[in-house]
Amino acid sequence: MSPTRGRACSGSRALFPASSGRTAEWSAIQRSDPELGNPFLCPQFTRIVASIRRGVFIAVLEEAGRIVGFFPFQRRLPGSGRPVGAPLSDYQAVIIPPGVPWDAKDLLRQCGLRRWTFDHLGGAQPPLEPYRSYSDRYLFLDLSAGYPAYVSARRAAGTEQIKKVAGLARKLEREAGTIRFRAREVDREALRELFRWKSEQYVRSGLIDAFRFRWIVRFFRRLMESHDEDFAGMLSTLSVGGRLIAAQFGLRSRRSWHYWIPAYDREFARFSPGNILLLKMAEAAPDLGIERITLGYDDADYKRRFASGSRPMAAGRVELSPSLTSFEKKVEKVLRSAIIRLPIPARRVADEAGPPEDLVEIPLTRHPGLR
Repeated sequence: MSPTRGRACSGSRALFPASSGRTAEWSAIQRSDPELGNPFLCPQFTRIVASIRRGVFIAVLEEAGRIVGFFPFQRRLPGSGRPVGAPLSDYQAVIIPPGVPWDAKDLLRQCGLRRWTFDHLGGAQPPLEPYRSYSDRYLFLDLSAGYPAYVSARRAAGTEQIKKVAGLARKLEREAGTIRFRAREVDREALRELFRWKSEQYVRSGLIDAFRFRWIVRFFRRLMESHDEDFAGMLSTLSVGGRLIAAQFGLRSRRSWHYWIPAYDREFARFSPGNILLLKMAEAAPDLGIERITLGYDDADYKRRFASGSRPMAAGRVELSPSLTSFEKKVEKVLRSAIIRLPIPARRVADEAGPPEDLVEIPLTRHPGLR
């Protein structure tokens, strides 16, 4: 059955009402598998992206009248798709439980796509294994047994990182005043300061400043103001003597918290305030119901020192036909160059121009990709 374009949905900027059964079913699938529990896969994230960016679609996968999965994606060039929120999304997947068989190419055909490119495919989804062109791992802090158990596990692994960071925190308090940590703040001034620090970091590194783009600033503001039991934007802050010295903007789902955009005041660099902030997050996480703090790709020493677990992460492309038009090849070449030169989340920002479009739902009843 070919997909319906969902024209009845085109008058609304919402994916579907927050109280609807589809949101509940989407969240239930996420809760069924820790690999799908990342906040970038939440329906709330897709809804916020759709309010800012154009070309957001959602495929609803059904079998025998029952919803079994969701495939959110964004169109770029005609016939070309990518995960919702890319290049800003740090975790990507098809939201479908393990054990439900499906076929990647059939899914693309039903969505009217010729290719779907991913760069942060998390966990293990067997139908996408043949299409990985780059494989690595993402790191996380396992807090499912609580913070003391996490600390004991890191000590048993032979790392002194937590002890060193705790010592720096005590030294900071002796020299600058009382440390105050807040797991979540809704404070535009603090967010603006985080952006300023991060922009300065990009400029020092000779990289594109992602926060020059107004849509990115609006995007993070909307995320910061979003909060419910299954999803929230998390602006976490560290202050000393009443002065903000470090901040991190992340996302949380019910059980997973993603460490995303960290930065700090360089005047306090000798105290490693970013590491102190991350350790404070780990200490607070169990009381918030968080079992895992994800750190993204294994691309920094501090991540390895803090991490207590890892899972596969990959980049690649599902493609119905290997042929590209000459124009598409030029665009792909530019984008590949941007990936090499720019940090997350700044890469490929230049192709994100234009007003948002209404999100379109594509129901895929009796989807042939479900065997």
